[in-house]
Amino acid sequence: MSIDKICLLAYLSQHPTQALGPSCGGHSLPHSPQTTHWLSALKHEELAPFNPNPTKYKVYRNVRDYGAKGDGVTDDSAAINLAISEGDRCGKGCGSATISPAIVYFPPGKYLIAHSLLQYYYTQFIGDPINLPELIMAPNFDGDNVHALIASDNYYEGGDTPYWPQTNNFYREIRNFVIDLTKGPLNKEATAIHWQVAQATSITNVHVKMSTQPGNNQQGLWMENGSGGYMSDLTFHGGKFGMWIGNQQFTTRNVVITEADTAVFMKWVWAWTFKGLTVENCKTAIDITSLTDKTKQQQIGSMLLMDSKIVNTSIGVLTVNTAASQPASAGTLILDNVELFNCPKAVARPDGTTVLDGGKVTIKSWGQGRFYDAQGHGEYREATLPAPAKPSVLLGPDGRFFERPKPQYTDVAVGDFEPI
Repeated sequence: MSIDKICLLAYLSQHPTQALGPSCGGHSLPHSPQTTHWLSALKHEELAPFNPNPTKYKVYRNVRDYGAKGDGVTDDSAAINLAISEGDRCGKGCGSATISPAIVYFPPGKYLIAHSLLQYYYTQFIGDPINLPELIMAPNFDGDNVHALIASDNYYEGGDTPYWPQTNNFYREIRNFVIDLTKGPLNKEATAIHWQVAQATSITNVHVKMSTQPGNNQQGLWMENGSGGYMSDLTFHGGKFGMWIGNQQFTTRNVVITEADTAVFMKWVWAWTFKGLTVENCKTAIDITSLTDKTKQQQIGSMLLMDSKIVNTSIGVLTVNTAASQPASAGTLILDNVELFNCPKAVARPDGTTVLDGGKVTIKSWGQGRFYDAQGHGEYREATLPAPAKPSVLLGPDGRFFERPKPQYTDVAVGDFEPI
């Protein structure tokens, strides 16, 4: 964590470590359940060296120090926004800046939010990973122009100009939260996270709870554009959309979406990879039917769904792609090692046509789109593909490509860390 200014003075592993070179060795440390997370217990003396006033500028900000109660009753919006904005930081009107980083830390608690939390440029929101803090949307929630509890960007009044240009909206993180929209508005597209971001951004270990009432308009994640990015270890329950997304390129890993009308709606994308997506009890798992308003051209470049599972859901992927679709190479869909349980249509079109039957089956490899040979000749296909060879060294015990979450060292004692 570069902006934490935290140094791990030993390699943290559940197994004995080996020397990495003649001047780099390490030893194992004891691992045991902890009640206090090391980040909150360290003495914080971080320095932003390029800030105009580095000795007085605060990098680490605990929201309780700014008046947040975390009691589930008091509106903590103003206190948290103060923790975010204090100091000469890159807020509204600042295109970008790397001289004023901030870690905004949330101890365990229930934080009632009535106004959007605007995440400034170069900011990490980090909750306690041992006891996740809850951000609760108030019934009278006012989310400004984006209707989001957490907003990575906003728009100037009366237009579509964002505070931070979306393809340059770098250096942001949200980690370790429960976000509860169940008491929030049902008819205003209330959103947990507005994530209009570019590179060096991530969302990890965030769990969103939404209404399951029929006809609600809530959505877990709203991303209308940007140039990202990576997200992992997320859950979305309820809502109209689990994820409503559009971006140049993105990768997501270990995302679980349940009880939503549509788990994932894609507005546009150049390329998106889903690894370890689980969808259960939704109407549609992934909707990639988006077309431009005037020319009716496909807005989805390509999507890869791999090592994933769809359960008790009517349609796996909803697509409009055909041999006549334009652009010719758009709408590409690849399914690789996708398990279906009670999913009647693996791939279908909006008119009800079944492109690929579902049921209870594992799709080893299937593709839809234009396939090109070495000479550049393209041919449209919707067909089973030869399953790619996967070296066993890259696979986990479940046969999927090996993966692991971002380490947070929740089982390492505070005394084994040293701030510098």
